[in-house]
Amino acid sequence: MPIADMVLEPIPLTQEIEFLLDHTGRYLTKDPTPDDVLSAFAGLRPLVSSGGEEKTAAISREHSLQVSQAVW
Repeated sequence: MPIADMVLEPIPLTQEIEFLLDHTGRYLTKDPTPDDVLSAFAGLRPLVSSGGEEKTAAISREHSLQVSQAVW
């Protein structure tokens, strides 16, 4: 999900936690609730666009390495 601002310590979005609770509830005998969440971790992954994509789903998730000329 695209975000507007970069932060040093990202936190999971409410929608992300709800998604995980909904899906884990399919496999547990008791549906988990937000009160069952004791800790959470989130990370951000930059997407490298070649410029022609209209939607983030079309952007490659492969690694990209750009090498610039050394300035001495």
